[in-house]
Amino acid sequence: MFLKCSTSRKYEYYLLLSCLQNFDTLEEKHRIKPLHERVGLSMKHAGVAVTITTVTDLMAFGLGATTVLPALSHFCIYAAMGIFFVFFYMITFFFGWFVLDQVKLDKS
Repeated sequence: MFLKCSTSRKYEYYLLLSCLQNFDTLEEKHRIKPLHERVGLSMKHAGVAVTITTVTDLMAFGLGATTVLPALSHFCIYAAMGIFFVFFYMITFFFGWFVLDQVKLDKS
């Protein structure tokens, strides 16, 4: 289930990464900013869309968990848990390693 949730939410990874890359290439004033400010700007712009998408998906599966059909209810519970953990993973672990990779790229 985790693999299914992480592959179905891959557009959010691309959204965060492309937002950071667009700040680097589009405007000169963002290119000279330090990395932590560029990451903050990309999370400010793309993070809102990712959070709203995750919250609406959680609400939809949470509502689906109230059904009387046990199999559908269990599926919705596990899907909601998977979506939450993928979101948590993306904003903590994945983005942290991505920033470390950007530090390495900026040094070279």
